[in-house]
Amino acid sequence: MKALSVRQPWAWAICHGRDVENRPWAPPENVLGKFIAIHASSTIRSQKAETSDLVWLDSTINEQRRKIDIPVAKCMTRGAIVAIVKVRGGALPVDATTTKLNTLLERKVRFVGLYPVIAASDEDAELTVAMSTRSKHAESAMIRWALTDCIELKTPVPCSGHQRIWTLPEHVEAEVRKQIDEMDKEMKLGQQDRREWARP
Repeated sequence: MKALSVRQPWAWAICHGRDVENRPWAPPENVLGKFIAIHASSTIRSQKAETSDLVWLDSTINEQRRKIDIPVAKCMTRGAIVAIVKVRGGALPVDATTTKLNTLLERKVRFVGLYPVIAASDEDAELTVAMSTRSKHAESAMIRWALTDCIELKTPVPCSGHQRIWTLPEHVEAEVRKQIDEMDKEMKLGQQDRREWARP
């Protein structure tokens, strides 16, 4: 199973509605249209930086009328797998820099209007552009990863993270799959609803 490390409070935000993850690099082909694990990074930034992020996040959530209490940064889970999400694709805004545009154009791309998109299907490409252009979480001139179908683990699974996309250790993947399978049974998901996981 593939994973992506995300700093707090953004890993928490993905579990509670953050639908776009901003990166300077495009999602690899082997994760497009598939589920990956979200790892809450153990990295601790300055209190000022994390407080600023929390203030912005709180205003965004309140604007959406989610009515979710945001925990203080020091109480957020770190150094563990906290959720799984489906990566729909990666899109660039039309005013992106040439360097970032070339990052996408070196690979097979789809165009939705003027937007270059990396996605596994035309449907996912259109969804990626729609999400990346309307989301409050999308940042200018960054490659915007569209994330859907997030499932938060009931119990975070401790694990060291890595940069970019990486592979979970076998024992960590086994625990993540066990929790997801248990939740699938609770929701009475059938064989036709099985998830496709990102693989090497």
